[in-house]
This record gives sequence, structure tokens and C-alpha cells, in this order.
Amino acid sequence: MPNTRESPLMPPAAADSSSSVAVMASVVILCLNAVATIYYAWGEPQNVAFALVSYAVLLALLVCIRILEKRRDAKEGTGGGGIKVAVWVLATMLNVGFTWRAAAMLPNALAAVAWGLVAVFSLGSFWALVIYRPVGSDKMYGVRSYAELSVEEKV
Repeated sequence: MPNTRESPLMPPAAADSSSSVAVMASVVILCLNAVATIYYAWGEPQNVAFALVSYAVLLALLVCIRILEKRRDAKEGTGGGGIKVAVWVLATMLNVGFTWRAAAMLPNALAAVAWGLVAVFSLGSFWALVIYRPVGSDKMYGVRSYAELSVEEKV
């Protein structure tokens, strides 16, 4: 299935409107799911709090990802370091929260594996979102390559 944003048959405005409808429908379904989850967990305050925090973090993550997409579409360069860090923090928060809940029900060996996977995800996504610099990119949040260092700095 071709990407509607790159289709020569569809003008850019039409591609954005169909994308916006899909995004809004997804958010509405997510909110309805959140209401249903909170309704069924109403008698247990810990479960209600977990559901509220999880859905709030997920919505914030979706907003941050949308901001990154709009910056990329507007060709504003490779900036967005603060938004990328926010995406990493929010995604890590979701993973830690869900692993915390799942690890309570798992045997110790499987819980350790789950926590190990969260650690690998967190470190890998930090590298991919914050540290990694694509080929040809000249911005790296204040970090210079070895070739850019002066002789005094190399010693």
C-alpha cells in the first residue's frame, strides 16, 4: 500500500486531511478505551490511578510524536532534541509501568527477563533518538566527531 503523503495522484492537502481523520479516530477510540478501563477498575484506586497515568502518558507520547512528524514534514532539519528526549522519557515510562504490573504476576526468572528487556529498550531507544546522528547530519547536540577536534583536544 503506497504512502498517501508521497502519492503523485493525491494533492498534499488531501493526504493530510485523510491522515488527520485517521489520527483523530484513533485518539477517540483510545479515549473510549480509557473510559471503559477506568469504569471497570473503579473499585480499586491503584488500578484507576495506573490507568489514568498510562493513558495520559500515552496521549502525551502521541502528541510529541505528532510534533516530530510535523517538523520532519516541514523540513526543519534534524532539530527537535527536546521533543526526542520527551518521546524517549514517555516511552520508557510506559514500558516501566507495564513491566512493573506484569512483573508482579510473573515468576522471578521471567520478571528478571522482562526488566532486562526494558533496560535494553531504554538504552537502545536513547541511543536511537538522542545520541545517533544520521550520515550527513551536522548537528549532534554539542558533541563533535574525533576529526573535528583540535590537536590539543585529542591529547
